[in-house]
Amino acid sequence: MGTDKKSAAVIFSLTLLELLLLHAFGWLQLFTGLLLVYVLPGLSLTLLLFHRNKLNLLEYAVSTIVLSLSLNILTILSSNLLLGVPITYATVTTQILAVSSCFLLGYLFLRFRSWDGSHALGLGVGGWQVIALTAALLFISYTTYMIHEDYMFPLHSDEWQDLARATSIIEHRNIVMRNPYLKEETHQFDLEIGFNLFLAEFFILTGVDPVLFYQYLPAITSLIAGLALFVFVYELFGDFYPAFLSTVFLAGLKGTIFLLGTWFMVAMSLSIPFIYFILYCLTRALKDNSLPFYLATSVSLLALTVIHPGMGSFLYLTVVLYLAGLLVYLLLKREIDFSFRKTCVCFAGVSVIFLLPLASFAYSLGLLWRDSLHETVRYFFTEFIVFGRLLQYDGVYEPLFLYEFYGPVASVLAVAGLFFFVYRGRGGVVSAALFLSLVNLVLYQFEGFNLFLFYERTVYFVLLYFVILSGAGLFLFFDLFCGFSRRYSWGVIPSRVAVVFIFFVVLFLLFSAHGFYRVRMDKQITVDDYRAMRWLSTVAGHRVVMAHPRISDAIYPVSGNYVVSPMSHSFSGVDSRINDVNRFFLANCSDKMSLLERYDVDYVYFRFRMGCGFLREVYNDSVYLYQVS
Repeated sequence: MGTDKKSAAVIFSLTLLELLLLHAFGWLQLFTGLLLVYVLPGLSLTLLLFHRNKLNLLEYAVSTIVLSLSLNILTILSSNLLLGVPITYATVTTQILAVSSCFLLGYLFLRFRSWDGSHALGLGVGGWQVIALTAALLFISYTTYMIHEDYMFPLHSDEWQDLARATSIIEHRNIVMRNPYLKEETHQFDLEIGFNLFLAEFFILTGVDPVLFYQYLPAITSLIAGLALFVFVYELFGDFYPAFLSTVFLAGLKGTIFLLGTWFMVAMSLSIPFIYFILYCLTRALKDNSLPFYLATSVSLLALTVIHPGMGSFLYLTVVLYLAGLLVYLLLKREIDFSFRKTCVCFAGVSVIFLLPLASFAYSLGLLWRDSLHETVRYFFTEFIVFGRLLQYDGVYEPLFLYEFYGPVASVLAVAGLFFFVYRGRGGVVSAALFLSLVNLVLYQFEGFNLFLFYERTVYFVLLYFVILSGAGLFLFFDLFCGFSRRYSWGVIPSRVAVVFIFFVVLFLLFSAHGFYRVRMDKQITVDDYRAMRWLSTVAGHRVVMAHPRISDAIYPVSGNYVVSPMSHSFSGVDSRINDVNRFFLANCSDKMSLLERYDVDYVYFRFRMGCGFLREVYNDSVYLYQVS
């Protein structure tokens, strides 16, 4: 007992010293903010749901992170929309602590005991495998950060616009369904409100600069995605190697300004760990007939639908069809256990998943309603069910684009992975999800439309499953190669050396095209632009700035000023505004003045000197800022 007290005193002292050091270096709020965003609520719910289940430490980690994100988003969304609770540091912190306390009290009420042999708190892997997995996860994070290493700002127009919406939430302390770039009130339904709430919550709680810290968010999210992928694949096969190799292929998955992906921090990127975690929970729920895993599946799916409705809806369709197909298969094989307890648990768990659309529909019904039921159904079908293409770049829509983009070696290994699935008799949920995604791609090739997702997002959906198949296929190749070498008595060391050599060759081929796509990243502003916008924020706020649409995407997030038009075509009526902005910089002074009066412009932002008498130069440092007289 004395030793326990000394150990507790040492731990308490070290924790106190760490907090003092964090406070001294100004990192205390960042540390506590990360705990509130990624750890505390999810850990409390994980303890409550899985106090009877034997989870290893990796499973606890991924459950903690994904459920924390889910609870934070759903809690802030519901409290603000339903109860009118403002979104501030105090209210967000209070809500997170209150929700976490409720779950912890529930856990303590159900069972409070010290950990013993009935709980598998090990990592699930051991020895050098822990080092290899850690290296793979850090490698995923590092390769993602390398895309942003020489550029401190968001890379994509979508990132700037999501940051603008999050900035609007922070500024108004409320969910605002309007275009954040325009001074006039323009109603706009935010379909990705869950993601923008996550951004707002993250910056409120951590206190970091939203613009300058944004470059680190893709690396954090990709690491979480890699962890969720590893846990899911390890659950499928019970083998370290295919799970590890799948994370390597995820690290090698490229991103583009057309497809997005883990290289960027957008709603689609945050959806990736949710997808893997939901499939993991569904697999465990069906295998263990566990109601807690059904509940975790449902909570995560609900959060995913407000983060990215398209990916959430398509994944939900995948889950429903997979469950229906599995039921038919078991009925035909007569392998269903009709015992009372198992039947009740299964019925309750599946019911929770099937009730998910009702919760989502209740949230969106008032916002989606049109003049009549017929018009509402037509609007819902055309805007949320049937999608086409986003871009005019035809290369993405060629039938062989997926094969060429993913790479010949990785594609061949993915085909081999299908044989591995058949050989092991596992991975039915991955096969079903991949099949539906491919059907959605083929549907566009023949009919010109997709269901629930744009074509580009469906392509990436397929790639998320391909990395699992490729990891399994490479493991199958290594297994056959080692068996072949043992048969011909090559020796252990030569065969292992050959395996390591082949692995690095595949790794080289996997990353060989990264440089080509890195140089094609969309860098919208420079350091000079950022300095000019920061200067503008010190002398003016909530004024209207005339600037090029590419520059305009950054003006509101950086300076808090409105613009005539952002770059994005997702905002209604933006095309005519972009045309007017382009006309302004080519027009004579008289036409310039009429356009400035039309949009009530206060400042003009340009990279070259302008000679109109009504424009007074107020800033000149590689960028010119003019105040309109």
